[in-house]
Amino acid sequence: MRYSIEIKFLVFFLFILTANLSAQIYPSHQISSEDGLPSDQIESIFKDSRGILWIGTSNGLSKVENGKIKNFYTEDGIAHNNTWDIQEDENNNIWIASYGGGITKFDGKNFTVFNEAKGLVNNFVRKIVVFNKQVFIGTKDGISVLNTKNDSISTIKTTGFAINDIGEQNFQVMDFFTHKNEIYVGTFRHGIFKINLQNNQLKKVFNFKSNLDALFSIYKNDSILYYGIDGASTNLIKGSFKKFKIEKLLNDDEEELVFGHSVFWDYATDQKNNVYGAAWGVNGKKGGIFQIKNDSLIDKSIEFGVESSDVKSLFFDPKFNFLYVGTLNKGVYEIDLSGNVTYFKNENLNIVDIEYSKEEVVFLTKKGLKIISNNKITKQVSNVELLNYSKNYYLKYPTKQINRYPYLRNKTNTEDVLFFKLVLNNNSYWVSSNIGLFQLELDLKIKNYFPIATREFEFDVNGKMISPIPYSDSWVFNQLSNFTTNNEVLSYDAELFLKKDVNTPEEVTNFRRVGKKVFISTIKKGLFIYENEKFSSLAEKGVFNEMELKYLAFSEALNQLVIGTASGELYLADVTKEFKIVKKVEIELRQGRTLSGIGTYKDYIIIGTNKGLLFYRNDTWQFIDHDQGLVKHELTAGRVVGDELIVGTNEGYYVFNLPKILDFKRNDVALHVNNITINNQPVVSNLFNWFNLDVNYLELHYEQNNIFIDFKASNHPYPDKLRYKYQVKGLDSTWSNYSNNTQILLHYLPAGKFDILLKTNDLSNGEEYSDNLLSLKVEPPFWLSPYFIALIVLDLFVLVLILYFLRIRTIKQRAIKKVAAQNRLSEIKLEALQSQMNPHFTFNAMNSIQNYIIDNDIDNALMYLSEFAKLIRQTLDNCSHTRISLENAINYLITYVKLENMRFNNKIAVDINYKGLPVMEIMIPPMLIQPFVENVFVHAFDKDSVNPKLTIDFKIVDEQLQVRIFDNGKGIVKNSSRQQHQSKGLKMVRERLKLLNNSDENNLIINSNDAGGTTVLLNLKLQSHNEYLKSIDVNNT
Repeated sequence: MRYSIEIKFLVFFLFILTANLSAQIYPSHQISSEDGLPSDQIESIFKDSRGILWIGTSNGLSKVENGKIKNFYTEDGIAHNNTWDIQEDENNNIWIASYGGGITKFDGKNFTVFNEAKGLVNNFVRKIVVFNKQVFIGTKDGISVLNTKNDSISTIKTTGFAINDIGEQNFQVMDFFTHKNEIYVGTFRHGIFKINLQNNQLKKVFNFKSNLDALFSIYKNDSILYYGIDGASTNLIKGSFKKFKIEKLLNDDEEELVFGHSVFWDYATDQKNNVYGAAWGVNGKKGGIFQIKNDSLIDKSIEFGVESSDVKSLFFDPKFNFLYVGTLNKGVYEIDLSGNVTYFKNENLNIVDIEYSKEEVVFLTKKGLKIISNNKITKQVSNVELLNYSKNYYLKYPTKQINRYPYLRNKTNTEDVLFFKLVLNNNSYWVSSNIGLFQLELDLKIKNYFPIATREFEFDVNGKMISPIPYSDSWVFNQLSNFTTNNEVLSYDAELFLKKDVNTPEEVTNFRRVGKKVFISTIKKGLFIYENEKFSSLAEKGVFNEMELKYLAFSEALNQLVIGTASGELYLADVTKEFKIVKKVEIELRQGRTLSGIGTYKDYIIIGTNKGLLFYRNDTWQFIDHDQGLVKHELTAGRVVGDELIVGTNEGYYVFNLPKILDFKRNDVALHVNNITINNQPVVSNLFNWFNLDVNYLELHYEQNNIFIDFKASNHPYPDKLRYKYQVKGLDSTWSNYSNNTQILLHYLPAGKFDILLKTNDLSNGEEYSDNLLSLKVEPPFWLSPYFIALIVLDLFVLVLILYFLRIRTIKQRAIKKVAAQNRLSEIKLEALQSQMNPHFTFNAMNSIQNYIIDNDIDNALMYLSEFAKLIRQTLDNCSHTRISLENAINYLITYVKLENMRFNNKIAVDINYKGLPVMEIMIPPMLIQPFVENVFVHAFDKDSVNPKLTIDFKIVDEQLQVRIFDNGKGIVKNSSRQQHQSKGLKMVRERLKLLNNSDENNLIINSNDAGGTTVLLNLKLQSHNEYLKSIDVNNT
């Protein structure tokens, strides 16, 4: 009995403890000196109309854009490093107040300092406000007003305002506020004044009720005015934070309410009109970030993740619903108040599985089950109760009678108890564990226990429970209500499917019931279906061959089964009739390839990975990770409940507002070039304005063709979610691959016009944007410019004309020379003909015929007469052609030699050699060789010659036809009749060869000596039969 009371007390204590441990955590991001800030002491925060976040620190000014920090110091042009306030005027200029150096104006290009030397009342500036085209400058001793039209400075008179019982002190301005188009100033001890804009005079509207009151800040919210004072003397005042109705304060009435015990320095109001105050106790009081609600202060430091109690500055960005919190020792915190993602931290909520019923969420944790409603634990059953229930079961029924799962009863400590799966079926919760299967009522009262060993399990449409035994067979229990135990036997109605059957699932990872079918994923054997009381393997059927599967989900909107593999791939399958894979979806590596679960919402597929959450629809992706507040990636379970996705971790759970996340408004992504270098030289700074290139078109010299471009997306809530790809239109039609790289490098860009087109894929909302980032024109070199080309064309035209006329003149001159040469050739041919037909030869021929007739040698006379007639006919025929074939020339020589040799009674041996030559193709001039042969018969031999011989050789040497005429007769004797006869003939032949070969070198060589023998070498330009025919065509034209 005592044991039972102790257990119940422990359960009650755990319930009370756990019910108050959940803490709502908003997504936050810290920016500190480790990220590049000059200091962690933040004095001011401001986000301008361009989306640039300005952070004033005690040691410099920072510009934060897209997570990149650029710092400015006095050497860069600001008045002082200690930056206490930042504002923007109607011209979008930024005004920076410094405590010690005056104020600085930044117009997007230059810093301009205004200090005491330029008329400022004091260099120690605490607050500035832009109102009515003027900058009101509150210092530690006075007020200056700067006209934004001409930058002129005037001073407001602050003397003559004494403090009760203390005397006049420095007129130290702490804050400004506006009301009904009038401006008011709050001072440290002098009270609150209205500034007369007509004469720059002050009118006191409120006196502090105590000399100890010291104002630190003022904030107006609608008709309510708050101001913070020093709450050190708690015996004199009720608190450090005063609340007024503004009209009451302006009438110098008493405060409505005083509360709080810290010093408030700054304020901000969010989109829901929640007011937040930044508190720093100065004298040791507890500070932090507080919400002012229902006339009380709610500490939000833990919820906002602000790990500092010294908070001095606030700024709310309504566009992105971000609250910026500046601390004096931890830098800046960016708090996402959108409510898209909320984390409820609870170290006792180590969640294993999640179910949902009747607007209640049930968590299966490592320590039991808990029902959560409005972030509070309303009911629970602990692992202690479940373990004791199973123990009582085994006490009631002796172990020896239950022997199928003996290891279920071996667990005695709660540390050994493991829970695996939570399933809602038939108005009961079912929990699998290593101590058995439990059935619980919807209020978590334990209803039944079954000594069944299972991890993953599911019920079919008929209520049958599919229960795979880990690493073994599978049971299908027909009715668990028939699962009874009496004193004799364990009775149950079930069918066992052995794992050796290829159609039996083994090592099951997930179930998904779709209509009458139950789909089962396994880690080794692929996908199975349980239908009509039997299992079937889709891999065995050859329908779906992926084997290593982990998760299953079903989209009712798509009417598709979603299958997640162990390697991080997704398959979408149509299961309405026959199983059919519709699509395979690849997940990018940077978004995580290790799946932690999948689910569906409307027509979206939700994928949990080791790096965050993905939402997939129609080939578009949205990605949620630490940027949006999903800091913990160890996601253990998930369930879509209405329009919320609840995701469990080992230290609590996340709630995702799905409509807000998935209907995320399109971001107006403004892309700008923030850095460009040409040939490693930066572009001149006057082309930049507000840190961006101020032009969208550049003209470059042809040598300026190596271009580096760095661009950025301005004013985006999650810049790390942007991926880019680009195309250089005019150079290449292909696009680069998507990446986070914001740099483009163009090498050796040719001359021409180019548009750098950019596509941006926003993973925060799945949108894609297109922009023309920059247009470039690379001028061609001067030799490729149109003017130079036109000049060159004109010069070429003139040159062509000149060459044309010169060519015409040359052709005419050549024609004249050619006609002259042809006339001369005709004359030479006639002379050659006359030489060949000279009377001496004719007389000798007729005389030989006569001698044959006288000798009554009729046969030789007739033969000689026939050959002579043939020779005459060949001579006349050859003279009508400029060239004849080598074959004709040789036949002519044979005829001539035959006639001449008959006069010598054929005593002279004649050898004509032309073996291997294409005699039909080679063309030579006629009547060129015969004169030299004639000289041999006339002069070389006589009756005393011994073995006279004539040799004529034809061969090709160096692309010329060489004719060699050699005799072994008498040589040529100087001054002989033969030499005189040859001199005239040689002159005629040389001239003819010169005209034919167009050269007089090596055309004719004659070697002779007195000892006997003469050699004549003729070199003729080689010409084929086809070339000869072409020359005839040319001559005819």
